[in-house]
Amino acid sequence: MISLPPDWRQADASDDPEIEVLALGPLTEYGYAPTVIVKRLPYLEEGPEKGMAVMLEGGRQEDPTHRVIDVGEAELAGYPAAVAVFTYCIEQRNLTQILYFTTPEELSSGYVVAFIVATPDFGPMAGVFLDIVASFRPEKP
Repeated sequence: MISLPPDWRQADASDDPEIEVLALGPLTEYGYAPTVIVKRLPYLEEGPEKGMAVMLEGGRQEDPTHRVIDVGEAELAGYPAAVAVFTYCIEQRNLTQILYFTTPEELSSGYVVAFIVATPDFGPMAGVFLDIVASFRPEKP
């Protein structure tokens, strides 16, 4: 489904049936391990833009520190996708997240690929995440 750098490890996410992959990179000097999450969601006929809008609105309602930096269009595994970059704060730590969302018609599922990192690590880790995103291939039913 995705390829990870050799120093990353997959973590147990069996408590959330939507999570297909939960992977952690090495702990950085900022005390946070970069994280990749792949979720399979129900198919959304309204498309990736609507799905992204719903996810971002939920984040804003749940967390007053949630700030959207940018939202746009992208491709994920060759499918049209929405992408967003936003920041938030958890346990006195500023985090930045890139979130991709796609709903390929022929797969009858939506997919979210998220990368979460301590904000100071965002620049140095962006290339690693782009390589992981480029390796993503949804599972066909």
